[in-house]
Amino acid sequence: MIKANFFISKKKYKKIHITKILEKIENFLIYKSSNYKMITEMINEENPDMVFSTDLYNYNEIFISRLCSKINVTTFVSILSWDNLKYKGRIINYYDKFFVWGEMMKNDLLNHRPFLSPRSIIKSSSPQFSYHFEISDENVFSKRDLYKHFNFKNDRQYIFYCANTEIIFPDEPDLVEKIYLSIKSKEIDGNPYLLVRLHPFDRYERFDEIRHKYPKIKFFSSKKNYKNKMGPQYFSPK
Repeated sequence: MIKANFFISKKKYKKIHITKILEKIENFLIYKSSNYKMITEMINEENPDMVFSTDLYNYNEIFISRLCSKINVTTFVSILSWDNLKYKGRIINYYDKFFVWGEMMKNDLLNHRPFLSPRSIIKSSSPQFSYHFEISDENVFSKRDLYKHFNFKNDRQYIFYCANTEIIFPDEPDLVEKIYLSIKSKEIDGNPYLLVRLHPFDRYERFDEIRHKYPKIKFFSSKKNYKNKMGPQYFSPK
């Protein structure tokens, strides 16, 4: 992770955090943009008491967070994943309160923004995954249903691979291919099936080549309301 550094102002002979300088430049550019004018009209019309963001790094929310900060509307944000602060870079958006998973994320956040008050950071665990504990017919499917859908034989196991997004792992289709070829060459014992869960924010077309080259690799998406473009390999519970 890249930490923000300090530099010394020759004029005033004091230590200045470089992120403060970057924010002044960003503010100048943001406040001059047409998007900022559009968001200003929307916020003035809605007149919110507070704003809650579910994605710290969402580019579209830069204008909302900056405007709310300017007009003193309280803002909250939830950091989606434990590793976001380690690889997604500097925080551009403004928020008053930050929801993190735990102590490690809290420390990562303070590394990004050393001038941030620890009292503005709330440890809330990972509420976006709470539904995993809500057992019901709507969000749970059985192993039997999965095997039936993919025509898996009951006496064979399967490898469940969770894919990432293209921006983080651009060569991921090559890795999926290597796993499958390792199964075929018996480097991986047991002749398991390979089942790949595509990331809900990914560009699925990047897997098209290996999907057509190796039709025995099964794919499915956890993206809600995703149209069935994966052919018979696509699977979405309920």
